[in-house]
Amino acid sequence: SSLDNKCEHFPIDNAHANASSTDLVEFNSSVSLSCSASGISLSFLWLNSSSEVTQSDRVKFTDGGANLTIVNVTRNDQGPFRCLVSNPVSNDASEPVNLSISYGPENVNLSINVSKEYYVEGSNISLSCSAVSRPAAQFYWLLNGDNMTDTGPELKLVNIQMSQSGNYSCQAFNNKTLRYETSQLTARISGAAVTSSTNLTIEGNSVNLTCDAAAGSNLTRLWRKDDSDLILTDNMALNEESRVLSFKSLSKTDSGKYSCEISNPVSNDRVQYIMIVNYGPENVQIDGPSKIDFGKTLTLTCSAESEPSASYTWTLNGTEIHNSSVFTKVITGLSYSGNYTCQAMNNITERRSSAVHQVTVTGNKIPLIASIHQLSSANVFKVFQIKMLTDGNSTLTIVNVTRYDLGPFMCVFNPVSNGNSDALNFAISYGPDNMALTVNGNNSTSFSVGSNLTMLCSAQSNPPALLQWAVRGELVNTTGPLLELFSVSEDQSGPYSCLAFNNHTNMNSTITTNIMISSGFVCILTSTSIPYLSICSQLHPHFALFTQIQVTDEGANLTIVNVTRFDQGPFSCNVSNPVSNGASEPVTLSINYGPENINLTVNVAKEYYVEGSNISLSCSAVSRPAAQFYWLLNRDNLNDTGPELKLMNIQMSQSGNYSCQAFNNKTLRNETSQSSAVTVLERISGAAVTSSNRPIEEKSVNLTCDAAAGSISISISRLWKKNDLNLILADNMALYEENRVLSFKSLNKTDNGKYSCEISNPSLYLPLKMMYGPENVQIQGQSKIDFGKTLTLTCSAESEPSASYTWTLNGTEIHNSSVFTKVITGLSDSGNYTCQAMNKITERTLSAVYYSPFLRKPSQPISLFSWLHRWNCNCVFGRRWSSCWGYSVLYL
Repeated sequence: SSLDNKCEHFPIDNAHANASSTDLVEFNSSVSLSCSASGISLSFLWLNSSSEVTQSDRVKFTDGGANLTIVNVTRNDQGPFRCLVSNPVSNDASEPVNLSISYGPENVNLSINVSKEYYVEGSNISLSCSAVSRPAAQFYWLLNGDNMTDTGPELKLVNIQMSQSGNYSCQAFNNKTLRYETSQLTARISGAAVTSSTNLTIEGNSVNLTCDAAAGSNLTRLWRKDDSDLILTDNMALNEESRVLSFKSLSKTDSGKYSCEISNPVSNDRVQYIMIVNYGPENVQIDGPSKIDFGKTLTLTCSAESEPSASYTWTLNGTEIHNSSVFTKVITGLSYSGNYTCQAMNNITERRSSAVHQVTVTGNKIPLIASIHQLSSANVFKVFQIKMLTDGNSTLTIVNVTRYDLGPFMCVFNPVSNGNSDALNFAISYGPDNMALTVNGNNSTSFSVGSNLTMLCSAQSNPPALLQWAVRGELVNTTGPLLELFSVSEDQSGPYSCLAFNNHTNMNSTITTNIMISSGFVCILTSTSIPYLSICSQLHPHFALFTQIQVTDEGANLTIVNVTRFDQGPFSCNVSNPVSNGASEPVTLSINYGPENINLTVNVAKEYYVEGSNISLSCSAVSRPAAQFYWLLNRDNLNDTGPELKLMNIQMSQSGNYSCQAFNNKTLRNETSQSSAVTVLERISGAAVTSSNRPIEEKSVNLTCDAAAGSISISISRLWKKNDLNLILADNMALYEENRVLSFKSLNKTDNGKYSCEISNPSLYLPLKMMYGPENVQIQGQSKIDFGKTLTLTCSAESEPSASYTWTLNGTEIHNSSVFTKVITGLSDSGNYTCQAMNKITERTLSAVYYSPFLRKPSQPISLFSWLHRWNCNCVFGRRWSSCWGYSVLYL
């Protein structure tokens, strides 16, 4: 059987490989190789040089591997290819088959023997052109895009003249592949610049720095920071071949001087951009003492890490007191104890941060001098805010005393050993004021005939006021606080007045109430059957009785819906029939109402109060039973209750809007009065002019002239100036709040200037820089342009700050700067050039269009290559010609 097996196989002989074609074009041609040999049970293996050929998208095997097909050959498919044939008893190899694959041209390179920016007339210049190509490329030369008569890889310019200046390029052509490629002439770099994607670089935000040149080609870029090679951190990345340096999330350490060096084989340029990262405020700190003696000067200094520098606002126990980094104040009272808060604000990042510093005012270091104290009823000493101390503090002068300056006063010679003078009390005459008038113990004004009335009058006065009564404006013989009327009748209705007179102050005051006395019954006939039933009530004559009453059960039940204060009665029920009648005993209702008509008054109303003043506020309301009163400051509840609030020795921290709230514990209703502003001020300090927002053209802005801390003298005046001249109001200006606010309705660029405000002391000024535009966008450039020439278009706009510019050609973005330059290489450069100007502050955009420049006919023919031969065509603008270009149509 071993012999039989050998008989089935024969040795292989005459292995032979054959190609369908050996002259091929890269990417365009396909080839089939076939292998044959004598023998049976044949296996085939293909080799390209020494490497085994494997199947892929381009490589296919058929007929058991005898045939090899390669689609879209490349230059790596040249071979030599060999076919290995084998069976169990022998093997054989074909002769190698080589393929000739044409490719290129590509990587066309143009070089100059000696590169200079300028050449002297009469110089000799040699330009060389090379390309990767098989077979070797044919070279043609062009000047400013126009064909020259010179051919070959080298162009020699001997005794060169000015007329030969221009852009030289070479074109390589492969007569096998029928392809060509033109060199990219390396232009000198010009107009290099580094631009930022944003004008405001803020910590945590992203930004791109772009390194570009207005002219130049074959560019390489090298970035530096602070004159050292840039080392990329985690938040940096280089994109677009190092053209763009991107910061993902800025940090303060990214601030610095960034430079970009742009170079190519013929020139280089370096430009820089200083980037300041705005951050903060952070790490806010307050330096100063935590304890301070009376009479000493407190100095607190606030600092913060911030770019740009932060602005500072001080508050004491929640009340704003100062606006600068350093706060100084002579300590004159315990009210200066508390939490001093410094808030730092960065106007660019719009971020805020605060720190709190606690200061305690102490008396441990009070010198041994006389000081003035006021003794409270609990015999506890408390500091009294003096008006004037003279003669070494031994003389106390109180200007415009009030009823609250009664004392007792004493002089403390030594607070340690209790060296005190005897207490001194003052008798201060005041009033009459705060008068009140009640009838039968409440505020009722409507009564029925036959009622007894007791009127009680009171007034705050020292000595007690003399009281006298008047009815309908006529004095009556009754004096004193009480007026009694018995079994009143209708003709006693009218206004009743109580007149108070203080024979020490020679002041008087009057209070009046209008009494209405009604007679008769208002009756409802409830039935026409026998017996008759009617219900009668003595009511206010203006009361619409019938709209609120429901009578049921033949008149036996009376229901009053939504009672009012006029439904008090007395009510009686009259029952009758044809032979008799009867009336019930009267029923009187006690109806609770209010509070309403709440009124808040100040004893002496002023626009400003000097620190240390005494103020009395009174609150009244119509209510039954009498309302309970609560007091509020800036809508926050105070601990004070009752109809009167006394503010003694008032301080700046007590400034605000005071209001009172009346509460009826029967109706469970409350009502709050209108607020009354109490402003406690010192003399002018830290005056400033502030702007409500960043001034932008056509938007509104307010300039406010204020003193940041301390009180303004009660009679103040403000005078506005512009550029050191008295301000003349334009149509878009107005002054409000007694010249405190200068308001611009719609800003325009002529409003730029230095504005000053004089508040009875040296002037303050604020430069006002208007943000406007863009407007009046214009494009300047050539009206017609030749092929190969450089088109230069310049875009301008009126804008503050300067606008950024974006160029588009026929809707496609092509450039980002005010000047656009381009060497015209074809008709595709024709079209509508649009320049869009954008102001990143006003967020407005405006565009202008530069219509297609006329492309003039070139002086030399333009060469086009087709599959079969070379075309020479002249361009005629306005016509549409077509020519064969491979398998496509070219329109000119």
